[in-house]
Parts: sequence; structure tokens; C-alpha cells
Amino acid sequence: MRRTSLLAAIPALLVMVAVTSRCNPVDAGSDGDPSKRLDPVARKALAAVSTVHAHQMVERAGARVVHHPGWSSRIEMVGAGGGRREIYRQPRVYYGPYPREVALGFRDVALAVFDPNHRIRGIRIATLDGEEWTFHEEGLRCPPVCPPDEESESTETPSLVPTAPPMEPARLALAPAERARASVSTAPEHRMAEAAGERATYHPGWSSRIGVVDAAGRSKEIYRQTRAHRGPYPREVALSFRDVSLAVFDPNHRIRGITVETLDGQVWSFDEDGIRCPPICPEEEP
Repeated sequence: MRRTSLLAAIPALLVMVAVTSRCNPVDAGSDGDPSKRLDPVARKALAAVSTVHAHQMVERAGARVVHHPGWSSRIEMVGAGGGRREIYRQPRVYYGPYPREVALGFRDVALAVFDPNHRIRGIRIATLDGEEWTFHEEGLRCPPVCPPDEESESTETPSLVPTAPPMEPARLALAPAERARASVSTAPEHRMAEAAGERATYHPGWSSRIGVVDAAGRSKEIYRQTRAHRGPYPREVALSFRDVSLAVFDPNHRIRGITVETLDGQVWSFDEDGIRCPPICPEEEP
């Protein structure tokens, strides 16, 4: 009986050896702490989520991205000229449950994503300089499925260590929209839009339009800016719909828009090209 068990275990051991041999971690420094290489924007997003310890950095072709290996299946970037680069592809199954909140970061942009009921299929971020970054959420998790997996040409760090004190239970108990607002410095400035049976949270100095296309292809406009926002560009905002929320950290104004695709076929678009005063200050509207 013991001999049979050992023989049965050999294929699994071979898979483990193969997976380990092709994982080349990024140099984490002499003290083995890759968190010290994080930029301040990524740190803010990581400090907003309770799963910080499970996040990793990946690097390929000069691009460095922060993500959660149990959430991301693929990360790609399309440049202003149309060239496509794959930054990351999940190299192995993730052993653990679905992470209900994650941080995603690239360049000097970061998001804290709150999705407790697993609605999101993917997030696409368009930048003002013409890039499109897509984070696909179709990661393999074990259980229930534990197959062999594909190679990745990206390099990966050890898991990041916490960059902030543990979160208080009262904050963890907040609903997603409240969690996102509590994560940003502009929380009191946000508004709620409601139309066509849908609700969305936005910042009037960031959002110019919010729309949703359902699984049948029907388009609904939830919000459109109708007057200039008097105030500076908000460097941190919360965006929410249904039971999904994002805390967006963009101190250098890189983002043009964010699109969230859900597993039930909806596509939510948050456009950031709002009118702000200054520099554009029309006559005061009644």
C-alpha cells in the first residue's frame, strides 16, 4: 500500500519541481524585503486592503506591476502605437480562496479593488498618453481546479510584507463603497448618481461620464457632468457600482478612464475628462 502511494505521488512531485525550477524571483535586496522597492502610490493601495501580505511584484520588458497572484491571470499593456506587451501570465495555480480585495499598480498609478462577491472579470485602465493596461481576473485557484500550468516570462518577487498596521475590524466590516471612500483623502467630496435602476459613486471633479452596457448590449448612461467642478484635480477618488468599489490613486493625473467588466456580462465605464475650474471657468450656472 505504501509503495502504491509513493508511485502515485511521483507525477505531482515532478510538477512541483518543474514549477519551482522555472520561477526566477526578482532580486529582493540583501534583506529579502521587496516591499522596500515599492513606490508611495502602490503603498497607499496596499495599505487599503487586508490581503497585502499575499501581493507580489512582477517585472517584464521594463514594466513593473503590483498584483495578487490569486486574482490576476494575465496583465497586458497596449502602447500608444498599438503594440501589445504581455507583462504577466499566471505561471501556476494559486492555493487559497478568492481574494475579496486586492491592490493593482503600474507606473505611478494604483487601485485598491473591493469585490467581496466576485463580480469582476477584468479591469482596463486607459492613460492620457495612449496606453491601455488590462488586468484579467480569471486566475486558477486550488481548490477546486489544480492542473499543471503554463510558463511565464515575467519575473516575480517573493510575497510583499505588510506596509501598514493591521486594519481595524470596524473598517473591515464596511460595505465596499464605504471601504473605498474610507481609503481616500477626498471621501467627503464624493456623490451618488442614480439612473436606469443603477447607482454609482463618483467624484464630481474626476468623472465626466459613467455608463454601463449590459449583457444584451443595451447601453445606459448613469451620470454625465453638466457643469464645471470648481477645484483642483482629485488625486485620490472612489468609484463604486453594485457591490464593487475601487479606490483610485493617481497623483500625477495619468488616467483617462477605467472600464470594469463583470462576470455576468456588464461593462462599466468611468470616464475621466471632466471640466475643472481652473483652468476652464464658465459663467456661474443657475
